[in-house]
Amino acid sequence: MTTATTTTATTETTTTATTATTTTATTSTTTTTKTTSTTTTTATTTTTTTITTTTTTSTTTTQTTSTTTTTITTTTTTTTTTTTTTTSTTTTTTTSKTTSTTSTSTTTTTTTTVTSTTSTTSQTTTTQTTTTSTTTTTTQTTITFSPVGIYALTIPTCATWNDTGITMGGNSNGSVGSDLRSLSSPVSIFIDNSDNLFVCDRDNYRILKFPPNSSTGIIIAGNGTAGNESNQLRGPKGVAIDQYGDIIVADSDNYRIQKFVNGSTSGITLASNSSINPLGQMRDLHIDVNNNIYVTDSDNNQIVKFIPFSSIGVVVAGGGPAGPGLNQLSGPFGNFVDPNGTLYVADDQNFRVMKYFPGSLNGTIVAGNGTAGSSAYQLSRSISIIVDNNGYIYVADYGNARIMRWTTNYAAGGVCVIGCTGSSGVAATQLRGPRDLKFDRYGNIYITDQANHRIQKFMIQVPAAGCSSK
Repeated sequence: MTTATTTTATTETTTTATTATTTTATTSTTTTTKTTSTTTTTATTTTTTTITTTTTTSTTTTQTTSTTTTTITTTTTTTTTTTTTTTSTTTTTTTSKTTSTTSTSTTTTTTTTVTSTTSTTSQTTTTQTTTTSTTTTTTQTTITFSPVGIYALTIPTCATWNDTGITMGGNSNGSVGSDLRSLSSPVSIFIDNSDNLFVCDRDNYRILKFPPNSSTGIIIAGNGTAGNESNQLRGPKGVAIDQYGDIIVADSDNYRIQKFVNGSTSGITLASNSSINPLGQMRDLHIDVNNNIYVTDSDNNQIVKFIPFSSIGVVVAGGGPAGPGLNQLSGPFGNFVDPNGTLYVADDQNFRVMKYFPGSLNGTIVAGNGTAGSSAYQLSRSISIIVDNNGYIYVADYGNARIMRWTTNYAAGGVCVIGCTGSSGVAATQLRGPRDLKFDRYGNIYITDQANHRIQKFMIQVPAAGCSSK
């Protein structure tokens, strides 16, 4: 605020002038703009792709009030009055006496100027502006289940299994078919933690899901006709459910790996055969605890690992020509990866099971002796394997129509646990071409009885007194 005051008083003999000036005061009030910025971040726990949406809303209203007091000027003038007294002269002859009296009145002029204060108040109000930015980060949500087919299960060391199987999919009499209660050369299976059974129904070109206690399947991938469209399969030979509930399929005769997002019947190709990524006939597919995909490429005698979001695989076992060396494979089929990243391979044409520690291409023989046979030390076409948390290895011995178990004392040979009649057949106690095997969460064993076109379940048995586990 600026104030200026000026007062001038001048007095002369006959004139007095007084000037009064009232200071002009200007008051300006400005409300400082206040900006408040609030950022809210909403995160949905999920990996994959981030979508950011920013919404900014800004509204500014300016209100100006101007008040002006009009200047009023009043001038008062006092009229000058002049009084002149006539000079009286008296002359006496004798003595001349002159008396002259002059009276001059004082003329006073008073000018009063009153300037009223001009007060201008300018008030500018800036409306408070609030900008709110909402950033939404969307990440694929991880489903909180632990698929038994991915994680190794702790099985009591003294456990046995009932030798009579229960048919969970397909026809118990071994007949082939294409309706939802039938199968045609089923191969790979998978069991989730809700006891849903997923089956690669190879010659029907589809993946079926059998809910618990249901003998009628639901088609969740493939349309029943062979083809290479996104909704078709041709000879599917491996299936697994990843940690997001999506279905991963080894679409073997199309030389590709397909992903069916949970609820979708249209597949997305994750990897396929190419000059930089050779991928032949795939016999099995496994997903580890880190969501890495392992496929058995039988044509190229190798196991190939695909890390998440990569379409280029890395050879982690075998590769090159077939052979019996510890760094070779010959027509491998099944594979399994334990929680430590240790890889096990069913080396079919070498009649053995190989074990590979992470980062090593040289394996160790842990089951079978490299020659075909039916003794406790031998295998006849080792097709599929699973490993429990004790390190015990379960092998689908296809040629001998049985399931064998090896402890960590591999040199002692294996023990037959299912299909131990010595012959193949369609009876509930028999198998004919066991192609895959998986545990459910209770330790029951499910077996793909391929040549009987059915899935058999064998119930676990543990002594009432229990037994210790390693």
